[in-house]
Amino acid sequence: MDIKKLYLIRTLAIFSFIFSLTILGCASSGPLLKPDIDSRQGYVMNHPELSYEIKQAILEGRVIEGMTKDDVRASWGEPDEIFDFSKDRNAWWYEEDREGWIYRAFPLSLEPTRSVTFKNSKVVNVSESYK
Repeated sequence: MDIKKLYLIRTLAIFSFIFSLTILGCASSGPLLKPDIDSRQGYVMNHPELSYEIKQAILEGRVIEGMTKDDVRASWGEPDEIFDFSKDRNAWWYEEDREGWIYRAFPLSLEPTRSVTFKNSKVVNVSESYK
């Protein structure tokens, strides 16, 4: 092979590698995998008992305190992980019925990892971290 062909092959390999990293960096399990607006609207229409604030949050794909687990699923979909804090042997909790849901972002994503904490099946805390 001559030098020009080797240079072209090397350039294509570098470009392919950079392109792959760019695509991976754009991937995310956060908002890209949220239920679509049609399913969120359908959920809100089928639950007229929801407060105005909770309806708006679901339609906007947000999670707020006071939501039920079904409301959170309607807004963000299924969690990546569920922790039952009352059964965690590495921590002591003096309240029953505490549970946490984790929505993990892809490692190279600019999206945060989100966590939702429930007490008595209602959201009591929503947090984001960029770990």
